[in-house]
Amino acid sequence: MSATFTFGSLGDIITISQLVYQLARALDDSRGSSKSYQELRKDLDVFGQILVQLIAAFEMFDSSAWLSNIDTITRSVVADCAGMIKDALDHLAKYDSSLRPGGSGNRVKDTFNKVKWLGEKQNIEELREKLRTGSERITMLLNIASKVSARLDCRTMLSRIDDMDQILKDQQKCYEATANHLEAQLEKSHRKIYYRLDSIQAAVDNEQGGIQMLLLFTKSSLCAVKGVQQMLGQVFQAVLSLHDLVSRTVYFRSLDPTKGLPIILEDALGNVREVPLNWLHSWEGLHDIILHSFENQKGYRLVQRKQYALEDGTTSQELDLRRPFSLRRGMKINMSMIFPGTGSPVCPRCRRGETAGNAREGQYSQCATQGCGFLFMRFELLQQATSQAAMAAGTGSSKQRIELLDEEPSDFCRVRLFLRRQKQRSYMDERDLDRIIACRGTHDHVFIKRAEAEVRRTMRIEAIRREEEERRTASSLQEAPVSQSD
Repeated sequence: MSATFTFGSLGDIITISQLVYQLARALDDSRGSSKSYQELRKDLDVFGQILVQLIAAFEMFDSSAWLSNIDTITRSVVADCAGMIKDALDHLAKYDSSLRPGGSGNRVKDTFNKVKWLGEKQNIEELREKLRTGSERITMLLNIASKVSARLDCRTMLSRIDDMDQILKDQQKCYEATANHLEAQLEKSHRKIYYRLDSIQAAVDNEQGGIQMLLLFTKSSLCAVKGVQQMLGQVFQAVLSLHDLVSRTVYFRSLDPTKGLPIILEDALGNVREVPLNWLHSWEGLHDIILHSFENQKGYRLVQRKQYALEDGTTSQELDLRRPFSLRRGMKINMSMIFPGTGSPVCPRCRRGETAGNAREGQYSQCATQGCGFLFMRFELLQQATSQAAMAAGTGSSKQRIELLDEEPSDFCRVRLFLRRQKQRSYMDERDLDRIIACRGTHDHVFIKRAEAEVRRTMRIEAIRREEEERRTASSLQEAPVSQSD
């Protein structure tokens, strides 16, 4: 609307004054326009950036029916705000050069634009109101979207949990199926093992039964073999007895009854040993055998010093070791230990005078005490006889010596006690005893008659023993056919 001004009238002056006043006021008010304009531009820029970020945030939400509607509404609101802001920016772009710091350089233009900018306050308020309304709508939509998204997230989480639960259940079923399969396989393996063990046990039982039967058969066979062995032994003994019996008959008896018989040696301890005659070739060989038999026994040192006497068991004649070696087959040799004796007539073992008082010189006497039975011989020689015996013995026999050792006469079964009586002394000199032992073969003929009774007694005992052996042999021959028939 245009107005015509006429100068000179009061109304015109007032109107111009009012316009000047309004212009001055506008100029005064336009001083802060540049700052408000710049702040508005910044607010608009920030709001635009927020809208862009809002759109980007909506892109992050999962797609759903609810969020699709909210997204559509939000996009429409944002589009309206964006259009409004775009129009405002386009409309206010003409003020940019005048309202920016420093202005455009044209003060009149800048002042005019600032004054004109004051007329845009209503538009700016409307713009801000619209922006506020859009912000509230966007805030409300964001809240709704957040709640819906949270609910959807919960549903999604629950769905994922359900899916995971289903997956775990499926895996559990798979594991259970695998475990059942493995258990079935294990049970099947156990059944196979048990079946195999049963078969092995049955085989072992069968083998054990066979072994037991074999053992029983072997045991019975062994018993039979032992029976056969015993029977053969009995037959062998019967044959030997028959052979011995036949050999003893007058028809098959050899001209020499001592053929093949060994030497029987009975030592001073009472031990009887059979020594083949072909083992002996000298008196030293016989001495070595006697020494070996006394090893680790009483009398060993006596035998080692040759302090003993040997006599023929049949004639009781002492063997003269100075003569050449000569022994006959089947000969029995008795051995006696030599000790220096005393003048006491008692038995050297039991010390009972009443049982040994009948002993005579040069003859064996046996103690009559029950449980003793000691066999001993005494010699009582005068000094002159001892000297003659020593002279007959020669100088070579003086090397033998009789020593008093740990052995005693009571330790042996047969001993000889040499005594010597003198007027001046009642004991015997060891040198005289050595000489007597060396020359004892020179006076053996004196004791032959005295020993005849003992020899006859020994022969009777031997005859009784042989008759008993023949009787046992005959009885065994009679029992042998009975055993064979069994």
